[in-house]
Amino acid sequence: MKKLDITLSCNQPDLLSEITHDFGKSIGLKRKEQFTTLGVLLLNLKSSEKVLVPRAKNSLGDSRYNPYKIGPSSLRTALDRLEESKYIKQEIGSIKGGDLKRTKVKAYGNLHERLKRDYNFYQDVKILKGNIEPLVLKIKKPKHTRLIGYEDNKRTNLLRADLNAYNEVISNCELSIPNADGFDDYYYQTGERVRRSFIHTSSNHNFEYGGRMYGSWCDLGNKSRGRLLIDGFETIEIDYSASTINTIYIEATGKPYQSGDPYELVIGDFLIPRSIVKKVGNIMLFCSSIAGSVKATENVYKKLNEKDRHKQEYLDTKLNVTIEQVCTEYLKKHNKISDYFLGGKSVGLFCQYLESERVMNVANHFTQEGIPILTVYDSFIVDMEYEDKLRECMYH
Repeated sequence: MKKLDITLSCNQPDLLSEITHDFGKSIGLKRKEQFTTLGVLLLNLKSSEKVLVPRAKNSLGDSRYNPYKIGPSSLRTALDRLEESKYIKQEIGSIKGGDLKRTKVKAYGNLHERLKRDYNFYQDVKILKGNIEPLVLKIKKPKHTRLIGYEDNKRTNLLRADLNAYNEVISNCELSIPNADGFDDYYYQTGERVRRSFIHTSSNHNFEYGGRMYGSWCDLGNKSRGRLLIDGFETIEIDYSASTINTIYIEATGKPYQSGDPYELVIGDFLIPRSIVKKVGNIMLFCSSIAGSVKATENVYKKLNEKDRHKQEYLDTKLNVTIEQVCTEYLKKHNKISDYFLGGKSVGLFCQYLESERVMNVANHFTQEGIPILTVYDSFIVDMEYEDKLRECMYH
């Protein structure tokens, strides 16, 4: 299911304006921004029968991300008037987060029928790709995330050029997962364009916090991604082993961790489950004290279901050692990079940036050769033909 694209345009903007004004008045819209919003909604529902839409009161971003200056109020009004007129159905989003946080909008058949009958909408109006801003700067707060504007400089222009080149390759691919009958309707994307999201801090003048790139395939589970086709060809997914901590070692020492598994930790005679060591290590990148790391770890596992395997591992571990001991011994194990731990949120975001740059270097290499490559945080998906090439590029 596609998310609302507020950058879509069409081949006949004047005709679209006439259609939305007439149609909008018939469903009770009055304001100019409401008619504009209706036009964007109709374009989205023309390309996909179901769309994920935000209904929160948060801004949809400045003109860099929101070329039609659509506001949250006009979006909710247009949606509600369409639903009251029986043209769409809304499944209001939850506060739990993820895609569930967004409202699912489904167009009824009578919407398409009226647009065809009264306006010849489907024949005369052709959707054009909007000028999506691929380089995103966010302010993240506990209850919401807000996109903010920024002034371009040499650094942002270079980042955007890389992303535009990547999107040029990816947007010309067909990404699909066949269903049990062999049809590409389990997952199908064409014209995909990705964004790279950086996190704003008071000192983030050079886009050096966060930086992960997101595509729709990132929402797929591991098993589903294993069936993913690029232009009809089978793919393989390869990830960096212990990506975060090895990236830090490369930054600090010039090479990955050299003494086996960086997440292997024994306290006394007890082998700490690897997943717990990894979780604690990642938490310490964002916290400023061991006490804060212990509390954050407890909060993570407290939310898990009692039947969850990781929850049981955590409870078993606490019968043998304390989480404080895990933190302390982990820091001793990685004393060469101790400056990267317990430095607070900005240090953790900088480590995310280092990891994202490592991933982008590989993606850029493939892009320059016109080879599609999908990234999923610290892993890559390519046509099986390029498996050896990918492995070589990742580690050399």
